[in-house]
Parts: sequence; structure tokens; C-alpha cells
Amino acid sequence: MKILTLSTKFKIVIIPMAFVLIAKSYVSAQTPISVQTLPQVNTDNSEFKIILNIFFGLIGSIALLVIVIAGFRYIVSRGEPQEIARAKNTIIYAIVGLVIAILAFSIVNFVVGNL
Repeated sequence: MKILTLSTKFKIVIIPMAFVLIAKSYVSAQTPISVQTLPQVNTDNSEFKIILNIFFGLIGSIALLVIVIAGFRYIVSRGEPQEIARAKNTIIYAIVGLVIAILAFSIVNFVVGNL
């Protein structure tokens, strides 16, 4: 194992620090970028809002379909505790997913509407 002397440690710390300071002064001496030369982005968000509304509508539709299927499984479970528990859990998870989809829809519409 090589033991570093004080002068070696000093070089390891000071040389990179000097490089950073010199580079920082060189970079900050450059001319600033004008805002007019930067590319402009179209801020029309109606397409974005339509796409997200369709997406959240599909998610809500899928959640409702899962609730209907789980209800059907609950009906045809014939009193078996495991099947009833599976159907109830599926209904609960689908309702949670539906609530999350509705909240996401509301939040996105609120945020996009205020841009």
C-alpha cells in the first residue's frame, strides 16, 4: 500500500480545484444567451388534455368492467369462502383504481386548465 505524502495530497486536491475555478471563470466570461434565439414551444395544451381525458376514460371503463366481472364471480361463487374473498378483493381493488383514475382525471384537468 502506497502512503501519500502531504505534497501529493495537496496536489490531488489543489490541481482539480484550480481547474474548476479557471473553467468557471472562462465559462462565465462567455456572452449570455438571448431568449429570442431559443426555440419557442407551442403552449396550446388542448391536444394533451384530450389525450389524457381519453386515457383516463379508458382506465375508468376498464375499472367498471372489472367491477362487473368481479360481481358476476361473487354471484356464481356458490358460497365458497375463497371465491367470495377473491371476488370481494377484486371489487375493492377495482373501486380503488376507479377512485384513483377519477382523482387523476380531476387533477390533470385542473392543472392543464390553469396553464
